[in-house]
Amino acid sequence: KNLILVMGLTGSGKTFFINQLTGQGSLVEGHGLKSCMSRCQIVETSIGNTEFVIMDCPGFDDTTRSDTEILKEIAEQLSAIRILGYNLKGIVYLHRITDNKMSGSAVRNLDLFTKLVGEDALSNVVLVTTMWGHVTDIEKANERDSELRDEYWGDMRRKGSTATRFDGTTASAEGIVSQLLGKRTVILKVQEQLVDQKMQLNQTAAGAFLEPTIYREEAQYRKRLIELERELQ
Repeated sequence: KNLILVMGLTGSGKTFFINQLTGQGSLVEGHGLKSCMSRCQIVETSIGNTEFVIMDCPGFDDTTRSDTEILKEIAEQLSAIRILGYNLKGIVYLHRITDNKMSGSAVRNLDLFTKLVGEDALSNVVLVTTMWGHVTDIEKANERDSELRDEYWGDMRRKGSTATRFDGTTASAEGIVSQLLGKRTVILKVQEQLVDQKMQLNQTAAGAFLEPTIYREEAQYRKRLIELERELQ
């Protein structure tokens, strides 16, 4: 089955995008593959006569979970997709146009995303700005859009990614996904490293990128543990 992934920071509008695309899409059961598959939204839908599956990946920059936890979950999902033989056609990466500036976490997330995907698969990525309906100053929003395309997304676009706007309509969502459905099936860098090369997550490009964070989280955890032990004495 053909598969499209929807990714982006928490709050970038992934669920809304999928709902516009599927209408009353039926949620597909995880078929007992792995618990990871049941935790994410997988919807079977179609555009015209073309059937495909769309999957909502967890967003980084979540207030309740660390990026490390989220990376582990995404890595499990992407490994399961590869093992189950889904034809991954591409990724829709969403970004809010209403953000006044590119935050540190947004830049970091983009770097992590490119490490997950790998250079060879960037031509199967559509970079999409969302929340245009919430824009109050269109001139500023257009400037931000140009800055994203030229500066932050420039390197990815030079390597084959395309950039577009999602206007909140079903037609717009279908147009974005249709671009990807016509492409060749792609294998992401993290899938290749985990499934084909049997690497550990921390050995992959994405895992290595997050490794300093993992150590920092571990140090904070140990510090909290020591404090707790002191309190209990």
